[in-house]
Amino acid sequence: MEKQDQVTLLSVQDAAFVKAFGKTWTFDSVFAPRIVLRDGTEIRFDSAASIERTAYRSGLGEGERVRYAGFEGRGALSFETQILVNDTTGFVDCTFVPLDMAGLDVKEVLWPAPLVAQGEGAYAVLNTMQGQILPADWPQAVGEKMPFDGQMGSESAYMPWWGEVTPEGGYLCYARHFWDDAYTIEHPAGGPTRVYVRHLPSLGQMRYARTMTYCFVPAGSDYVTLCRLYRKMIDEEGRAHTLREKAAANPNVSKLVGCCVMHVDGKTHRVPECAFYDAEHPETNDHVTPFAKWEKRVRRLKGMGVDQLYLHLDGWGQPGYDNQHPDYLPPCREAGGWPGLKSLSDTMQELGYMFGIHDQYRDYYLDAPTYDPDNAARSADGSIFEMARWAGGRQNYLCASLAQDYVRRNFEQLFAHGIHLEGTYLDVFTCNELDECANPRHPMTRRECIDARCRCLSYLTAHGVGAAV
Repeated sequence: MEKQDQVTLLSVQDAAFVKAFGKTWTFDSVFAPRIVLRDGTEIRFDSAASIERTAYRSGLGEGERVRYAGFEGRGALSFETQILVNDTTGFVDCTFVPLDMAGLDVKEVLWPAPLVAQGEGAYAVLNTMQGQILPADWPQAVGEKMPFDGQMGSESAYMPWWGEVTPEGGYLCYARHFWDDAYTIEHPAGGPTRVYVRHLPSLGQMRYARTMTYCFVPAGSDYVTLCRLYRKMIDEEGRAHTLREKAAANPNVSKLVGCCVMHVDGKTHRVPECAFYDAEHPETNDHVTPFAKWEKRVRRLKGMGVDQLYLHLDGWGQPGYDNQHPDYLPPCREAGGWPGLKSLSDTMQELGYMFGIHDQYRDYYLDAPTYDPDNAARSADGSIFEMARWAGGRQNYLCASLAQDYVRRNFEQLFAHGIHLEGTYLDVFTCNELDECANPRHPMTRRECIDARCRCLSYLTAHGVGAAV
């Protein structure tokens, strides 16, 4: 990584500023860095009786540390913030260090304060869903309700960074420990925009230091500058995987180029307690489309000259779409059962088309035949999350540490019955937030959840099945 232009850290009494490429960046003075407890209590940093600020230099650069202690009624609570300007890269690392936070029921830690980037021509670069550019003076409010409460590693931030650009320069903010981070976008109608991180506890505790890296860019930069900068950073970390690399691991990836995608259904079954149940038209809650219908359809498409096609089949299991996962087998009998699914699979292979199915290894339905609450993800307080939104009704979340075993169990049966698949969709593994589990039989941090979900994909890739998530 080439060193950026001179970046310096400035201090004025209790505030820190960064000067980069001739522009002075300020942290919003209105924002109050604080610890928020689960009961709603807030512990402001500036309420500490002891605030010790010291400058320091290391082999990497120089900066300052601030130690906070002496919080009334909070015993030995103490923590440190550290800002380091890297001599090599010019990047600024802002690190929260929990020194003694034992017994504190933390919901989130809000630090550092958001940088101020506003004025004519300024805009934010956000990774929400497909990404967006948010002008600083946008007339509508943005950020009032973030998907999954802004948790990174979900559709709130598929890539763990945000940035802002002004005519005088810009910055990119990279969450180094994104699996335990969320963020907030505050943009009232007409602006300005403020974006800041919220550090989350891991299994109920603030167990380790968290770092946010700020990378400043000069005047004339734009959102493409920030995207290229992030790409360079993850290239150096070995975390970027190109389509070419993915195609080398699974040739089916190359077949998707220029391919038509045909999304079809099998069985629909909505239970009365689900959010989508139609009580006024109960006949619409159950529906079956035979596999043979899609077999005839694809033959017709082949005759019409469609050379590349990927058929994605929902609702292929006996319980129906979004029902009784992970106990989804056998294939829906009313739609054709094992023989019908194999015939469709064989036809797709004969025509040179690709065949994939929907599957689910997070939503854990209480009426699944092998359901066991001991396999559900357990919160640090011992509770097990439950909801009844989707078609199958009441569900928990399956602990992701167990998911690969269920994937193997189900797909080995599909393979044994001669079902040929080029792809599968493991629902919600990337769009939904990361999970953690405090069950001592299968404990899992959010960081370990990433690895557990990836093991499911690796198993499928090893068997020539491409997996979308």
